[in-house]
Amino acid sequence: MTDCRSRAQKMADQAKKDEAKKFRMAPGGARDMKSLGNFITSRDSERYDGMAEGTVMVTVSHSNLQQKHVDLRWDLHTSVCDVKARLTKHCGTPAGDMRLILRDGDKDICCMEDDDRPIGFYGVQNGNVLHVIDTNPYSMSAGGGLEDTSLVKKYEMSDEEYSKRKNTLRAYKREQLKKDPNFKFDFGANKGGPGGGGGNTKTGETKSDAETATRLETAESCAHIKVDMRCEVDPGARRGAVAFVGEVNGMPPGWWVGVKFDEPVGKSSGNVKGVQIFECTARYGGFVRGHNIRVGDYPEEDLFDSDEDDDSDDEL
Repeated sequence: MTDCRSRAQKMADQAKKDEAKKFRMAPGGARDMKSLGNFITSRDSERYDGMAEGTVMVTVSHSNLQQKHVDLRWDLHTSVCDVKARLTKHCGTPAGDMRLILRDGDKDICCMEDDDRPIGFYGVQNGNVLHVIDTNPYSMSAGGGLEDTSLVKKYEMSDEEYSKRKNTLRAYKREQLKKDPNFKFDFGANKGGPGGGGGNTKTGETKSDAETATRLETAESCAHIKVDMRCEVDPGARRGAVAFVGEVNGMPPGWWVGVKFDEPVGKSSGNVKGVQIFECTARYGGFVRGHNIRVGDYPEEDLFDSDEDDDSDDEL
């Protein structure tokens, strides 16, 4: 494409390139901001090199919007009508409500009034601005309608409505107060250390956490699970055989189930801090809680075996 820059502009661009070549990185950053700026912008004059003949890149601005669409590529044979139709998808203004102004920087060149003419008729060049004027005073973009989030109505809930809801913090507190009139939330329990609920600073586990785990993961949670039973473990429906049931020193309180998986989908080799709880190859073992495991008739599966009769929607 023909270089439409003036001789003075070409000389200025070349001087800028020469200055950028002098830039060198130094410990701690650039030696001066001017050199850094020249280095970053040194190839700006080449941004349109290599473009196809008969195409231009322009920036699009809008009378009601702050955002701009930079470097949109157009064929010079595209009609003004088609340009407006495409711009509707960018700014939301219907083509019938658009008025296009061709600008060079902040200077207006002309108004692109004839929808049937190609944009090349108006002398559009690389770097020009197509400014969209929305002529509809009731446009959705007017007054910040598409950008000002403060105009968006926020969802609000009355105190009475919130009190009627279940599974909320307020509902939980209400239930606890029925059991214990002196109930209070111990927000310091998660902080650990002195005055923080007696937490274990080494493991990050608090007394409250330990008590909860012990209460939920007792022997009763694993009463139905026996060694050598076939099982399926969540998450992932991983299959294997039970290799251990009980408490494990060096792990959080409560009962654990040691599983020897059929495939390398675990995180353990059955070893906990140097003590071999059960034998298995690395990544074939794991310790899970009782509520994450199901025991029963779970035969070994080949992960690479494709079943032609499987019509499950989970895999297509």
